[in-house]
Amino acid sequence: MGNPVPIPKKSAIEELEEMLLAIARGIVDSPDDIVVFPAPGDGFVHFEIRCDNNDTGALIGARGKHADAIRTLMMAAGAVRRTRVTLQILGRDGNHYTPK
Repeated sequence: MGNPVPIPKKSAIEELEEMLLAIARGIVDSPDDIVVFPAPGDGFVHFEIRCDNNDTGALIGARGKHADAIRTLMMAAGAVRRTRVTLQILGRDGNHYTPK
């Protein structure tokens, strides 16, 4: 059987980042274009999601329903890890989403 190999423990921010990537990649048409930038602080982390400009609307959803749901999930996951989470969704060019 050999010696067991310990599983490396990830930080709360790494776990939250992986969760956010998995959620966002499941929504958009170009999942490889999703990039998450975490900005950690003392007891909180701010995530910035950048995606293809054509996918920004899908990530936000009609009347912001997808974005609200993602924020709710991330805040709940952060609360379990005693980390406050904020989230911002941007297009690839760094501009905020403006609906057509």
